[in-house]
Amino acid sequence: MMINDHKILSKYLRQRDYIVYPDELKCGYIGTPNYPHRWVDVVAYRNTKFYAFEYKSSGDPISGALKQIENYRYTFDYVVLVVEVPRKGRTGISLNSKRGKKIYQIISLGSGIWTLSWNKSKRRFIIKEITKPILQNPNSTNRKTIERIFKNHSWRDKMIEAGFNPKQKLIDQFISVLN
Repeated sequence: MMINDHKILSKYLRQRDYIVYPDELKCGYIGTPNYPHRWVDVVAYRNTKFYAFEYKSSGDPISGALKQIENYRYTFDYVVLVVEVPRKGRTGISLNSKRGKKIYQIISLGSGIWTLSWNKSKRRFIIKEITKPILQNPNSTNRKTIERIFKNHSWRDKMIEAGFNPKQKLIDQFISVLN
């Protein structure tokens, strides 16, 4: 089953108290070696840290994520590759350094690996953490740009929701951290 959007991942993150930015977002430009590969699929914030999630559907080659992850680590505290399984033509992903060469390189950059699959018996999607991401050392200018974008988005949500947002307390905490 191929999924064409990031709604499932965004919903999963919101259920775990991440604040999720509603659109794709460009990562910063300082230090990013692969300039055209700067669009992040899902950006989230939790516990004072910013996360970049790169989503690869079953037909989307994992090898393309390498350049993207190389860029994201210059802007975000954590980077996670989310891979839809089964893969087109394969049953899953390989963490073997010879068979799964690109996955091994991605992990060596500090990226976490999550899988997303359809569970027929439970009739729902399952997200499984395969490897944990390692805290990156982002460029301070890039990270401040993301903070500003999130702060502006949170203020806009706060004014629109006028206190009716069930996660308003989280947004208020987030804004106080940024101030």
